[in-house]
Amino acid sequence: MKIRKARKEDASAVTELLYDMLGSIARSHTAATTNEEALLRLKAFILSEKNRYSYHHITVAEVEEKVVGLMLCYEGSMLQTLYEPVKRFVRAKLNNPAWEIDIETEHGDYYIDSLCVDEAYRGKGIGTALLNVAKQEAKKRKMFLSLNVEYNNVEAKKLYQRIGFQEHKTIFIDKKPFFYMKTA
Repeated sequence: MKIRKARKEDASAVTELLYDMLGSIARSHTAATTNEEALLRLKAFILSEKNRYSYHHITVAEVEEKVVGLMLCYEGSMLQTLYEPVKRFVRAKLNNPAWEIDIETEHGDYYIDSLCVDEAYRGKGIGTALLNVAKQEAKKRKMFLSLNVEYNNVEAKKLYQRIGFQEHKTIFIDKKPFFYMKTA
């Protein structure tokens, strides 16, 4: 297994993994009415330079030259800057200047926006390897590491607690409750 920063050439594989994980959030953040439309817009965001989904914020796990996992991270202080291109796109597409993205992180945190491993490669330590990269980066930046876990994802919450995350508060993303968790 190889862990590395994402490159533009990874966009197709990253788009599929990220879309599978995000589900309704991806549809909302692309203002898409079909899966195909959502995938195309998400890929365009990944290929662009400055937004929350940009390849610049993605670390991938590769097995035999195939992208099998990804982690999307950024500093909470960058939140407004990174969310703005997505908001601008969705507001224009929906003709709704009031449309907003849910705030998912806090200033002072190094935030794991998304973590996903291809189903065929789960249970092989790939997610843990990606998490370790995020832990090292948060430590280097002298920041808390944070992430969100859906309320009904009990197993993921237990896993994150075992590796040092603590429940900090409840937030809502796409009208669903999530545990906002941070490292101590």
